[in-house]
Amino acid sequence: KHLATHRSAHQWCTERTAESQREGMVDASDKLRQDRAKLLLSVALTTMNSISDGFVFADLVLVKGWPVLGACLAAVLLVPQFLTFYMLARDGMCNFKDFWQVAVFPVLGFAAYFFLDLNTSMQQIALSCTCLFLVPFVNLKAGWATGQLPWETGHIWWELAEGMIQGPCSAALTLYACFLTHSSPSCVFLFSIVSSIACSARGTDKLHIPGRQRSLADELHGMVIQVPHVSFRILFFATLAFVTRIMSDGSAEDLQTNRSLFISVVVAADFLINAGFLCATCSMPAIMLSLFSAAMIFGDPPESLAVLSHNREPYKVMRICQPVVLAAAAVSMQMMSRASNKHDDRLEFLVDDYLPFMVLMTISAVVSLAIGSATSWMISFVLRVARAESVAKSLALSLAA
Repeated sequence: KHLATHRSAHQWCTERTAESQREGMVDASDKLRQDRAKLLLSVALTTMNSISDGFVFADLVLVKGWPVLGACLAAVLLVPQFLTFYMLARDGMCNFKDFWQVAVFPVLGFAAYFFLDLNTSMQQIALSCTCLFLVPFVNLKAGWATGQLPWETGHIWWELAEGMIQGPCSAALTLYACFLTHSSPSCVFLFSIVSSIACSARGTDKLHIPGRQRSLADELHGMVIQVPHVSFRILFFATLAFVTRIMSDGSAEDLQTNRSLFISVVVAADFLINAGFLCATCSMPAIMLSLFSAAMIFGDPPESLAVLSHNREPYKVMRICQPVVLAAAAVSMQMMSRASNKHDDRLEFLVDDYLPFMVLMTISAVVSLAIGSATSWMISFVLRVARAESVAKSLALSLAA
């Protein structure tokens, strides 16, 4: 009887151990599937955004005949990628021989456009290819086996370049081009704007919480939380650029020139203010400083930089006051322009033809302000609770002594 009892207990332990191993394997398998799904989501968003931006770039250059605006779009798409690669190669996170991952499509696209005798359709395809990059697919291959990207890939920096610089800048320029046409946006332009907003929201969320292991649902939730703030900044800068643009007669020749002087000064000043803010609070290499300063034009200082914790609230107050001051200046400039040209009422045009975008900008501003206030209150509350617990522990230890 004792031997039978011992055998049954041993059998029970063996079954429980096997069941625990199966549960562990199931958990590991489920985690691997979720990690792979997150990699596929990142590659899908990046690829769709790059393809749509490429079609917009080709349309601006070949169809609308706006080389200046097309060059600006190409610059905001290519320059961050090259700077990111140079920074990673200099820090030993990738090799210079891997430069083909960034340059192969832009080089082939521009070479085919400038040096081959192509028809209009092939020229559009060539220019569209200039906005594609192989980095997301290389990272997908590197992280597919484990579901995690190796440190050497520098994936967080690619997220920064794509999500917080390329995405919002291309969306603002695309919407600004739609405003200049005085017509509703086409499906390609609208898809490019939506995909850029999605990439920007994901990049902002990833930068604020780098390295933290989260489920796919948590990452999607964090991405949705960032949409109002990103959308407001994109819509606001595009609207500001259109309202303050100096227009002579609105002809095709006029639209081919760069008359957006006010928004150029605003963006340059914002970049310099961000660079000064970062230099005053922490030290970092020049390329990293440039990337963060450009990213903060559309986003807030990264939560991951602990050195910015004491200066984060004053910076947010400045970011709240900035749109109010710029909006007042834009309205004043529009009123002065209308006094000299009664037919040039861009505010009325925006209300009539782009009312959904204006409503979305207003709602995004309110929601972004509410989320920012709630987040700041929660962080301050948690800090106060932690400080109170620390004081109570110190008091208890002193009394015990």
